[in-house]
Amino acid sequence: MIDIEIRGSSRKDLETILDLLEKNKLRTEDVSELVSNFSLAIYGGEVVGCIGHEVLENGIISIRSLVVAEGYRRNGIGTKLIKTKIEFAKKNFREIYAGPLKTNLEGRRLLEKSDFHRMGKEERYRIFSRCNSCKEDYNKMTRYCQENSTDGCPILTYRLLI
Repeated sequence: MIDIEIRGSSRKDLETILDLLEKNKLRTEDVSELVSNFSLAIYGGEVVGCIGHEVLENGIISIRSLVVAEGYRRNGIGTKLIKTKIEFAKKNFREIYAGPLKTNLEGRRLLEKSDFHRMGKEERYRIFSRCNSCKEDYNKMTRYCQENSTDGCPILTYRLLI
């Protein structure tokens, strides 16, 4: 593990966040409006990872855009970013959702290691049918996936009750 500083982001970090997301083919829509909801992993003065969230409704947030730069993976940075977001969420929220692509095995393992559980279709429908923001967020992710993938990569949904 390497020594990483985690800090909040500000408007001046927007281009760095967008660059990191684009390099990793993650969606960038709405990032400019959500920039203050990102946490950054800093190593040697350089941003090497980030995690953001969107507030949905009724005490629910959705993790968005968890990424660690290519040369820095498998050093505990993703785990540290997830733990930071969970600690933040414990103060004001009761549930956290995450929607990794089915093909993102590393991201899925990280969520499972952090006590998130994968929701089945029926559970997801039951939860999302009560939450308009959840449906909108899921629909955005699905559209992004369909537009940027040749195999239609379905998005899985993970949930953590806090």
